[in-house]
Amino acid sequence: AADGMVFTEAYSPAANCAPSRACVLSGQAGPRHGVYTVGNSDRGKASTRKLIPIENTLHLELENLTLPGALQKAGYVTGNFGKWHVGPNPKDQGIDVNIGGSSAGGTGKYFAPYSLKNIEQGPKGEHLPKRLTDEAIKFMEANKTKPFFVYLAYYQVHTPIQPRKDLVAKYEGIKDINAKYAAMIEGMDIYIGELLDYLDK
Repeated sequence: AADGMVFTEAYSPAANCAPSRACVLSGQAGPRHGVYTVGNSDRGKASTRKLIPIENTLHLELENLTLPGALQKAGYVTGNFGKWHVGPNPKDQGIDVNIGGSSAGGTGKYFAPYSLKNIEQGPKGEHLPKRLTDEAIKFMEANKTKPFFVYLAYYQVHTPIQPRKDLVAKYEGIKDINAKYAAMIEGMDIYIGELLDYLDK
């Protein structure tokens, strides 16, 4: 928080991932872009549904200008590292370099061999968040003499809950703490720290 911003009066533009991401990347509210939920809006049991579901759009239509698209037009080199989930191909929506982004909302697993599109396989056991961090740093190093935009969207902390094993023990036995989930959060903090250390350097 000391190195960034703290939002004490803020709200998420939506209750789950795809519509929130669509709002952030397009600068538009849900009624403008039409992405209201993940998948079909009539999921679940019809008998327990309180509202008539609105028709849902799965992805941002290509005519929606995205944040990276606007920066790309202004001469920035743009990179997506990780979750995209607002269209099948980030390169159609303002991204020059894409590592691991597609229309998928989640990853089948966090350790190589990966089940994601648009990422070269790493060595067996490689941790996906670490790989995405390394790829983002490599991109910044290659483009440090010109304007660049990095969109680093770790797939975690999303199911499946698969943290680095070396971090789990720290949280085991602590009351009301899910040790594996806590380890995933700490892992993400570690990788963000590596990114910030690179930027400081």
